[in-house]
Amino acid sequence: MAARGNRTPLERRSLRPALGRLLVAVVAAACTSPAATIGPAPTSTASVSLAPTATVIPESTLPDEPVGLIALGHSGINSDNVLGGKNLSWATSDLPAVRSVYLRMVDALPETEGHVANTGLGGSKGAALRGQAEAALRIVPAPRLVLIYSFDNDIRCAQDETPYVADFGDALKTALDFVVAKTPHSEIFVIGGIGRPAGYAALFADRPDVRALLGGPGACDMFDPNGTLVPAKVERLTEIVELYEAEITRVCELYESCHTDEGALVTEWQDDIRDFLGDWGHFNARGNAKVAEIIWPKVVSILGLPG
Repeated sequence: MAARGNRTPLERRSLRPALGRLLVAVVAAACTSPAATIGPAPTSTASVSLAPTATVIPESTLPDEPVGLIALGHSGINSDNVLGGKNLSWATSDLPAVRSVYLRMVDALPETEGHVANTGLGGSKGAALRGQAEAALRIVPAPRLVLIYSFDNDIRCAQDETPYVADFGDALKTALDFVVAKTPHSEIFVIGGIGRPAGYAALFADRPDVRALLGGPGACDMFDPNGTLVPAKVERLTEIVELYEAEITRVCELYESCHTDEGALVTEWQDDIRDFLGDWGHFNARGNAKVAEIIWPKVVSILGLPG
């Protein structure tokens, strides 16, 4: 998650890799600051400056057809360096145990191999997406697919969350405007939360030690400081997550090339304590493999691949 000194109460309690689990998303997202992962070497990583610049990709460098993929967002899409983990991303890992979207695309579209960039950054918010997109498009100028997983770190758990939801929507739109202008033939896939807070909280019914670790006095802390579940806060956090998901859908619908998971990562996700790294906030290879498995049919549809 984000640096402890700057985290919100929600960010301090890793719920799972980036609230996306919802929690996974809330959790995972904010925990660390992984280096941007770049293909094709299985274990190769590289740091990429995410600060926007005036760099312009010459039209002549763009291939006739888009190829490859890029990934943007928080540590829920790039959790490198979390507890020493590497190459676990459900989006871009080349580990067979994860069988990421990238590996599946290589199988379906062999020309994808080597055309991959993951500039996601732990603790980042929606405002970072535009810069991440610019960095990724320097590596893969015209990707067939753009994957985005971000919103958890924008959550404030305020009495009125709507201004922050709107700010996130503006940031997402800024990033999508940039991507569409630079690579108009790419397909964009923005995912929402993974699972729901109640399912995540239930994983620790027999683990008072973990409940105490995740507990706190914050408006979105699902356990109190003693580790006791607070149902009203679970409900409140769920409502807030759904506000952000609705904003993702609203913004995405402004673009013909933008798609969402349409709730698949909520309805098809099965909570399992075995899916997490030891911080209880980020997925291990098993958990990331589950995410890739659930969203792959949607990618097949988006890209028009054979079933």
